[in-house]
Amino acid sequence: LDRTESLLDDHAGRRRLAMLDRNRGALAFERGDLDDAATRLDSGVEHARAGGFTAIEARALADLGRVAVGRGDAEAAIDRLTAAIDLGCRIECVRAIVPAAEELAALLAAHRDPDGLVVGAPGPIPEVAATDPAAYRDLADRWRVDGDGGATDFTASG
Repeated sequence: LDRTESLLDDHAGRRRLAMLDRNRGALAFERGDLDDAATRLDSGVEHARAGGFTAIEARALADLGRVAVGRGDAEAAIDRLTAAIDLGCRIECVRAIVPAAEELAALLAAHRDPDGLVVGAPGPIPEVAATDPAAYRDLADRWRVDGDGGATDFTASG
């Protein structure tokens, strides 16, 4: 990624910068460097929004939600994950919806009092199911299935 960044240098457009920041943020998260991950993913969201690259923005928001979970910040995680689901559903970005829905389901399932969390029901989730982990698992499962009815893994970074 460093080599790619140096090659792009002054020639990179916003889309490439957004993708590069998102990928570097995801890599930093996988390495356990949550501060670097958050910084790079925030930059990726900024570049994506500035250029109107909604799929990159949605995926970076989902990754930011994972970072917030890793930091133990449930409020920020919920905010970013629901934003990723909302945007992902609007633009039909399965690579944002599935990981965000799965992460939110895991967060709600692990929380002692999920009903005590403030969750605005994103996308197709009914308000009465806003804190129900099963609703988010079902959402992820609906989007995970490919056109032939087979399960597809959309959770991989990249």
